[in-house]
Amino acid sequence: DMEGRPVIYRRFHDGTRWSELVKLGVSVQMMARYNAWFLEGVLESVGHKGQWTIICDIGGIALRSCDSTMMNFIHQLGALDAAHYPERLGKCFIINAPSFMPWFWRAISSW
Repeated sequence: DMEGRPVIYRRFHDGTRWSELVKLGVSVQMMARYNAWFLEGVLESVGHKGQWTIICDIGGIALRSCDSTMMNFIHQLGALDAAHYPERLGKCFIINAPSFMPWFWRAISSW
């Protein structure tokens, strides 16, 4: 970004069926561990110094995608990031938010 932080771009789209992934044997815990592995790689690339900027592009998510598996994943992702990387987040941007985003934000911000 403009302040020299690495940018992590996460794109979520309607093609991701969270419960289908679980049926295929990809658990929510595995998805959260993949996120930790990815973030550890980012940390390694910056010498374990500084912060990062995250851009979450959620423009392709439909309300039907917001099942309990997805909510569980988002919850675990937030808990993992808060527990292990609390000082790393410089900025976070949510772009292309669908019209139901205020409802979704109310649901997850109370965690």
